[in-house]
Amino acid sequence: MRVLLLVRESECPDQTIRIALENDPSCRGILSELRYSCIYLLEATHEFIAALLKDEDWKVRDAAARALGRQSNLSDTAIDSLIAALKDKDWKVGVAAAEALEGQSNLSDTAIDSLIAVLKDEDWKVRGTAAEALGRQPNLSDIAIDSLIAVLKDEDWKVRYTAAEALWSQLNLSDTAIDSLIAVLKDKDKEVGDTAARALWSQSNLSNIAINSIIAVLKDKDKEARDAAAEALESQSNLSDTAIDSLIAVLKDEDKEVRDAAAEALGANRTYPIQPSIPL
Repeated sequence: MRVLLLVRESECPDQTIRIALENDPSCRGILSELRYSCIYLLEATHEFIAALLKDEDWKVRDAAARALGRQSNLSDTAIDSLIAALKDKDWKVGVAAAEALEGQSNLSDTAIDSLIAVLKDEDWKVRGTAAEALGRQPNLSDIAIDSLIAVLKDEDWKVRYTAAEALWSQLNLSDTAIDSLIAVLKDKDKEVGDTAARALWSQSNLSNIAINSIIAVLKDKDKEARDAAAEALESQSNLSDTAIDSLIAVLKDEDKEVRDAAAEALGANRTYPIQPSIPL
C-alpha cells in the first residue's frame, strides 16, 4: 500500500502514480494496488496505464486491465486499448479486459462497433466476453441487437448463453429478436434455454404471435424447453384463454419442474382467478 499512501499525501496523485510506474520495472505491484483502490485517475493516467496493455509480460497486461477496470469513465483511447486486449494471446488478460469494459455504462458508438466486430472473432472466449460487455450497455442500437441475435446460433454454448443474457438486459426487443429467443428455448443446453426464457420474461408485452409460439413449445418433447416456455409466460399478466388452457394442461406434465413453472405462470396471471393445485 506504499504507493497509495504517497498518492493520498500528494497534491498531484496522477503524476505520483505515473512516476511510480516509470520507476518500477515490473509495474505489477503498483497496478495491483490500483486494482483495489477507489482513486479517481485523470485521462492522461488512463492512457499511460492503457499503454501497458502491450507489455511483453502477460502479468503486467493483466494488472493494467484490472487497474483500468476500477475507473468508471475511461477515455476512448483506454477503451480502444481494452478492446484490442480482448484478443490477447493469454486468456486471463482477455477476461480482465472484458471485465473492465463491463464496468463502463456508456460506451461510445465507436467502442460498441468494435465490440460488435469482435463478436465474430475465432476465439469463443473473445466472442463471449464481447457479448457480455455489450449486455451492460443500455439501449443498444438495432445493429448491436441484430449482431447479438446472430450470436444466439454460435457453435459454443457459453457464447450463446452470453448473447441471450445480453438480450435479457434490453427492454422492448424487436419481433425478430423475440422470435430468435423463442427458438433458443429449444437449445440443447439448459442454461441457454433458461436464459432465453428470462429474456422473454423481461418483455412485459409480448405479441399474440409470440405468445402462441411460446405455447407451441409447451408441447416440445424436451422437458427443459417446456420448462423454459412456461417460465417465459410468467411475466405476461393478461394471457388469452387459449394460453391459460395450455398452461392448465401442462399441470399434468410428467416433470415436476415443468408443472411448477406452469403453476407459477398461472398464479402470476390476472385473468386466472384461482391458484391451481400442483400435481405431485
